[in-house]
Amino acid sequence: MNFSPEKHPKQSFLFFIDDEINELKVSKMKLMISEITDKYNWINGAPKFVDDCQEFEDGDFLTIGGELEIYSALPPWGDRLPKEVDTIHLNEVKILINYLEKYSKETDSTISIEIDGTQIGWIENGISDTGITETLLMEWEKILKERE
Repeated sequence: MNFSPEKHPKQSFLFFIDDEINELKVSKMKLMISEITDKYNWINGAPKFVDDCQEFEDGDFLTIGGELEIYSALPPWGDRLPKEVDTIHLNEVKILINYLEKYSKETDSTISIEIDGTQIGWIENGISDTGITETLLMEWEKILKERE
């Protein structure tokens, strides 16, 4: 296996507020991202705050949240990604989800999770749905275990 970080493709782990947005939610999201930026070391850099507005015919769509870059483990790249790196990414995502669950509960927000534009799941009232707990995290752990 030959891992070359600069050539290995990355994926976007995007999380954003999926309901009404107000100044308090925005400031708390910025604070959360700032806190985890300073508290942990991240392989591809800390999550970045996202504040994006897209214009559509029927109105604007505002995205407030964050983005974490992770190395792709999808075929054919998964075999080239060292297990140690994939394990670190899983732990980074778990840390992030833990913070997002707290954020969701404290702000009464629904948080949406996407990877490269594909909907993974939601966090509502501080609780991750099965798309996150089973489809993402449990499957990721299973794949890592199979690589032993």
